[in-house]
Amino acid sequence: MDKFLIIHIGLLIISILYRLFPPNNINFLYGYRTKRSMKSQDTWNESNRYAANAMIMLAAIGITLVLISRYMIDFPMGERYSGLLMIIGLVAIIPIVEIHLHTNFDKDGRRKKRESKFNEQ
Repeated sequence: MDKFLIIHIGLLIISILYRLFPPNNINFLYGYRTKRSMKSQDTWNESNRYAANAMIMLAAIGITLVLISRYMIDFPMGERYSGLLMIIGLVAIIPIVEIHLHTNFDKDGRRKKRESKFNEQ
């Protein structure tokens, strides 16, 4: 089996386990740990859920790219590009999750109240 495929499958397994068994309490050992994510239990739970989903999506895209490049179009360099995409994606998850937290939580870690697009009358 291809080493890049194994790496992406490994990331998928780790991501699914991370989604199934998220860290319950704010800690410094396990989970998505940034200053913003550790503001409150709500930000902690949301950031870990969102990061796990992003990692699952990234792994699924990587597996798809490896399979397509290897078995459908016979493009061996595609496997390496999928590895590069994984590295870039794992780094990109940090600002993506932080933007999500900034959009949904205030500076103290409380959920922002959403204005309804439709005024109830």
